[in-house]
This record gives sequence, structure tokens and C-alpha cells, in this order.
Amino acid sequence: MTIDALTDCITYAYIDEPPFGYLGPAGEAEGYDIDIARYVASEMGFDAFKAQMVSFGELAEGVSANRWMINTAMFTTAERSKVVSFSRPIWRLKDGFAMRREDGLDIENYEDLALRKNLRVGAVRGNVQVQLALEAGLNPANLTLFKTQAEVFDQIMNNNIDVYPGAALAHRRFISRAGLTGLENRSVARDELPGGQAFGAFSFNKEAVGFASAFDDKLDAFLGSKEHRAIAGRHGLDDWEALLAPA
Repeated sequence: MTIDALTDCITYAYIDEPPFGYLGPAGEAEGYDIDIARYVASEMGFDAFKAQMVSFGELAEGVSANRWMINTAMFTTAERSKVVSFSRPIWRLKDGFAMRREDGLDIENYEDLALRKNLRVGAVRGNVQVQLALEAGLNPANLTLFKTQAEVFDQIMNNNIDVYPGAALAHRRFISRAGLTGLENRSVARDELPGGQAFGAFSFNKEAVGFASAFDDKLDAFLGSKEHRAIAGRHGLDDWEALLAPA
């Protein structure tokens, strides 16, 4: 059965990365991305919504193999568009560098990462920030890749890596929730990002054209609504990050 065939349940894959997706106190998947997808699925008439946690590296392959119908939002890139189709964007983010406060590192952009020859950099495998760092000239020998956000933060706290480039909002929420007061999260200026800003969107199997189009229609009606603003506020996204007009 193809994704476009009739089904009463939306299947959705997410990674453990607050505030976009995580297990809530009651053991149910929640987050900004998940709550939006669940709302849109309901508006489409689906009776059930099943979310499963995977690693970032499994997302594109899994949705392409029809193991689930929707991926949690990720940065949209030309390379990824060759493998999956994207929805309308649901967020835009600055990048951020997580590091130990006590180290006092003077790092403001990806070029700074490359210039520090002895700097140990860690990141999640497949994240767009990995490619940005390498394109800026980071020595691959100084880069260690991990499966999850939690693993990278654990390595920083244990002094095994020095800097973690990723999404500033995700860093901010993880540091806050985990009480990692010894870490700082330094945002990268917007003009350091491709095109000045980076957008994130859900993704689908490229052959699920009908399903993706129907999802996008409902998503378009949702974006900017009071429900959208409520979900963004609940998960700590500001108007700029959530693509909302100023209140």
C-alpha cells in the first residue's frame, strides 16, 4: 500500500530535540513540530496520530522507504530536496554554538571554528551545521559526530569536545531543561547563515504527492492562526522563529 492509499492513522518520525520533539512527562511525544503535525492531521480528518522517535540519520531514508509518512521539520536544503519533498516552512532559526563558560572561547562564526586548529568540535550526524563548518575550513580530524543531541551535550560536559554547532533554539531549550548552567549558547549572526536565515519544514516521500499536497493545504490555513500562536508560545518560539507576524 502506498502512502497515498487510504489510512486512518498518520505516522510521524521525530528526533529527541526539544522544543521541536521530545517525550513529555506523561510519556507522550510532544513539541512544536509534533503539535503542529498532530493538529494538521486532525484537520485532514485522520483519527489517529502515531509518533516514533528515531535518530536524525534515519529520517530521510525512513520516509523514503514508507516506514512512516511525515518527518519532523528539518532545515530545507537543495541536497535534501533530491531525496524528500518539503512542506511549507514552519520555523526559521539562527545557528548557535554551545560551549563551556569557563573556557572563554572567542568564537562568533564558522570561520572562527576553522581557525582554532586545536578546537574539538562535536555535532549530530547529518545536521546542516556539520557541512557549514566543513565548508568554512574546519579540519575533519577535529570533528566528532554523534547520533543524538543528548550525546553531544554529554561530551561537552565531560570535556571531550569544546564546541557544539547546532540550532540556537534547540541548544537554548536543552541547556535550560537539563540545568546545564556551566554552558553558554552563542547565536550566530543572521548574516553568517546561508541567505541570511535558515528555514525548516516537514518532509515526505517524494512519491506521496497527493498526501503532501493535502497536508500543505491544511498547514497553510493553520500558519498564522491563533492555534499556531498558542503552540509557538507553549514551546518557547518567538514570533520571528515561528514565522508569525508580530502580535
